[in-house]
Amino acid sequence: LASMEQVEQQLGQDPVLAYRFLRYVNSAGLGFDRAIDSLRQGLVVLGLSRTANWLRDLLPLASQIGRASCRERV
Repeated sequence: LASMEQVEQQLGQDPVLAYRFLRYVNSAGLGFDRAIDSLRQGLVVLGLSRTANWLRDLLPLASQIGRASCRERV
């Protein structure tokens, strides 16, 4: 299992993924009572296990999004 620092570093290297993560942790559905404004804060509040689940749910969509954007370029 990756450390929090490793996950934070990987998320930080992909601006789109970092943006989506921050949108997710700030969504009303999670019900946090304050705004999460950093990757570290989001990871601490959400936890590595829930973050891993979120990433697993997102990965199938990432391949679909990538294919769609490639088709748009051609």
